[in-house]
Amino acid sequence: MAQATQRRDPVRIWSGGGIAFGVVAVLFVTLLVVRNNASHAAAGVASAPPSGSGMPASQPVPTQTMRLDQVAQGRVSAWTMWQGLVGPNDVLVGKDGRIWITEQNQATVDSFDPATGRLTRYEAPKVWQNLGAYELTQAQDGSVWFSGYPGGAVGRVLPDGTVNAFPDIVQVNGGIATGTDGSIWVGTSQGGTLLRISSDGGLSTVAVPATNGQPAFVRDVTATNAGVWFTMPPNDAVGRVGPDGTLKTINLPKGSNPFSIAPAPDGSVWVTLETAQSVAHISPDGAVDVVPVEAAGTAGMLWSIEVAADGSLWMTQDASTVVHARPDGSTVEQVQLPKPSPTASGLSIAPDGTVWVASNDGNMIVRIRPQGS
Repeated sequence: MAQATQRRDPVRIWSGGGIAFGVVAVLFVTLLVVRNNASHAAAGVASAPPSGSGMPASQPVPTQTMRLDQVAQGRVSAWTMWQGLVGPNDVLVGKDGRIWITEQNQATVDSFDPATGRLTRYEAPKVWQNLGAYELTQAQDGSVWFSGYPGGAVGRVLPDGTVNAFPDIVQVNGGIATGTDGSIWVGTSQGGTLLRISSDGGLSTVAVPATNGQPAFVRDVTATNAGVWFTMPPNDAVGRVGPDGTLKTINLPKGSNPFSIAPAPDGSVWVTLETAQSVAHISPDGAVDVVPVEAAGTAGMLWSIEVAADGSLWMTQDASTVVHARPDGSTVEQVQLPKPSPTASGLSIAPDGTVWVASNDGNMIVRIRPQGS
């Protein structure tokens, strides 16, 4: 569909690539795992860090600062810039209240202060050409990490505004999450591998074996006390690396295409089933409950998901809508994003319940305040 192509999600590109692309992906994973101790990684256990690993030195990068135009006001507000945000894919509410955005098509990471309307664009690819900007996570020290589709490398913006990167790792462009121990986990969307970056920059990998008859394809990543969880859309499965390093695969309905994954306050996780108009609730012990989403059939496939403090679910759709649903799938509300906004992609929830949304094709960021505010 047109929206999927414009969003340039690597899982959709892979799905159309056929057997030849899969072979390339497997060869890449094989080389990466061999470099990082294949005997451990093949068993689903994080291998020893490669020799010479460590956190690269940070350095200043070119920046642009500009004021965004507020194009919608009220409970649902929206901002854009005169030359257009270039494919904003993910959004993150930072610990200090700033809003972080990935401009996927520009391969830059931005911070936005809604109080002043000012945005700062960190042009890291001008220093490291392999960097991209796809998904975001914030580490315990306040630094903002980003995975790098389409460039493929991993980087972070430190609290002082400097940036460092792992430019030699060029195929790590899936989801990204912060583990409970402070480590960073990233999915490789072009092969069945998870990359772990420790707080001192040590690199290790977890190899995910073929699942349901085809090579594993890691897309989104999250973490709870039960381990690191990840979706595998073409495999119709979710994986989990437990605290002891063991790997568990959880099968979901055939053809459901599990896409985005998010932790709940009780330690469980929720997964959008993109083509099934449903979500899957997975308990810490791996029990699965598939829940149809009442509003899913009215405005396109479900994409990103986040779980609010009260346990309710916020989800974006490939149309310009955001769904707020109860855990039983019934609708709290369905929010239409301001025009022009043909696609709602990533979202993030602030401590006060405000929801921030990135509109990829609409080239804007949107704020949805809690009902009654």
